[in-house]
Amino acid sequence: MNSRLLAAFAILLLLGAAVAGYLGYRMSTGDNTVVVKKPDKASPERGDGRVAVVVARRDIAAGAALVAEDVDLEYLRLSPPASYADVNLVLGSKPWTEIKVGSVVTTTHFQSGGQLARLIRPDERAVAIAVDDVIGGGGFVSPGDYVDVLVFIRENKAGETRETAQVVLPALRLLSYGSRMSRSNGEPGQEKNNSNNNDEGRSPRTAVLAVPEKFSTRLMLASNAGNLRLAVRSADAGFHERYLSGQSAESIVGDEMRHLISLSALTPGTKAPALRAAVRNNTDASEAVTVYRGKEIQRIMQ
Repeated sequence: MNSRLLAAFAILLLLGAAVAGYLGYRMSTGDNTVVVKKPDKASPERGDGRVAVVVARRDIAAGAALVAEDVDLEYLRLSPPASYADVNLVLGSKPWTEIKVGSVVTTTHFQSGGQLARLIRPDERAVAIAVDDVIGGGGFVSPGDYVDVLVFIRENKAGETRETAQVVLPALRLLSYGSRMSRSNGEPGQEKNNSNNNDEGRSPRTAVLAVPEKFSTRLMLASNAGNLRLAVRSADAGFHERYLSGQSAESIVGDEMRHLISLSALTPGTKAPALRAAVRNNTDASEAVTVYRGKEIQRIMQ
């Protein structure tokens, strides 16, 4: 064989052996390099399973429309309730309250009204009454409980003392007791302390009740006529389940009031014998006209 052909063939064999050796070396060592992709600002999830949460990059004043420089994404293991995962969802929105730097931006920042106003429905009113440990069930009532409001009235007239007591309004939802306020979902027994421990050791002075608008003046008259007490209803009574199912507070309270004696029928000084007879006979006394003179209530039948 020609010497030149042999030389060329040997060179080809050497090149093939070199390529095969390099490929074998790469396959035996492997390439452990991992390419980490920088999380995009609009990406809801990162490679390690953390989720995106919109946070404030600086203090945001109430009523100021949010711009891109106001917010950023942070990645957390768990997403806080009512938070956002995309900055585009909040851009242009105007928060109802101030948002501090580093705070998680949530839907509550854009809801109008205060926390108490968001706990009631449009047909309800939040009414505060003065309380102490005795009035408030020994101090063990909690926001979210359902309570009956009772009134005790004592009157001295012409040397004679007359005492009466009755349920003024049944099955009212307790929104707050002292500094403790019910959570937005209204679940019984769930409460939030807004006092920053400033009221620790002090007896609560006020309780706020969710009162159907129709009965709000009735509660005010009762508080002026005598001493109020709160009687806690059992959690098994089902009031909260009925409320969450969509039944109105007025309907719930009205159902419980059907068997109650009229407030004016037990108030000292009333001069309505015809009304008392109507109550005893369980007949309709809706045609009577009510006249209020201080603590004295007079019903005049038409």
